[in-house]
Amino acid sequence: MTQFIKPIGDLLNSTFELVGASTIWEATDDGIDSGTPDDDTTKAAADTVGDFFVVTLSPAMLDPHTRASHILKVRVKEVRDSGAGTVNIRLRQGAVQIVSTNFGLGTAWTTVSITLTNAQADALTNYADLEARVAYSVKGVNGVLHVSAVEFQCPDPSLDSYAAPAEMGHAV
Repeated sequence: MTQFIKPIGDLLNSTFELVGASTIWEATDDGIDSGTPDDDTTKAAADTVGDFFVVTLSPAMLDPHTRASHILKVRVKEVRDSGAGTVNIRLRQGAVQIVSTNFGLGTAWTTVSITLTNAQADALTNYADLEARVAYSVKGVNGVLHVSAVEFQCPDPSLDSYAAPAEMGHAV
């Protein structure tokens, strides 16, 4: 099984405009795999390079005790006349940046998926303190970045991950 967390609060919003919502987290909390993003009716939009937002992700997840399948997903598109923009997406745990990646923007809704490396997944020590940052880093001609959903997922912890080690004299 898989655990999903979505935006639950705004930490920062430079100048993203909201459509169909009063906060960034409400505009981006529909989920991707755990729900149905309503791309064009609820979203956040920015038209200036450097515009960004940061949302807290919740509810708290249980540590899966595995490095596998830690994925941050963001649903984006750019409305533009020509050229192509870029979005920068980051996952942070408190003040610690876990991953930062740039993606080219298309003109159709696209789900950007960032799968954490083993080292990045190992850096997560508090699944209750995660936040996502989305920034418009390069702009197409007359471009407007649209974001409709943010979601982080990882596996559910298995019962085996909580078994006491045999070397401590406990049954495994």
